Amino acid sequence: MGYYVTFEVLQLLLNLSDDPSPEQKSDFLDEINLMKAVGSHKNIVSLIGCCTKSTTNFLIVEFAAKGDLLSYLREQRKKVKVVAYVCSVI
Repeated sequence: MGYYVTFEVLQLLLNLSDDPSPEQKSDFLDEINLMKAVGSHKNIVSLIGCCTKSTTNFLIVEFAAKGDLLSYLREQRKKVKVVAYVCSVI
């Protein structure tokens, strides 16, 4: 993974392992096609660019500064459980 800043947008460079299996390469290309189809939206990490014509394929996406959605939701669930417990004790 590599990070760089362009036009004040922190972007993340994701690439496949040095020797991906055919399934990994297919999944990676499917992800690129899905992101291209979805397009740009303020609530979705956007595709900045990709390269599939070189030996090493890569995908450049916006950097999610606050982490991934799954981790965020799990953290929020923990907070809700604590609040619910405190309210039940009172």
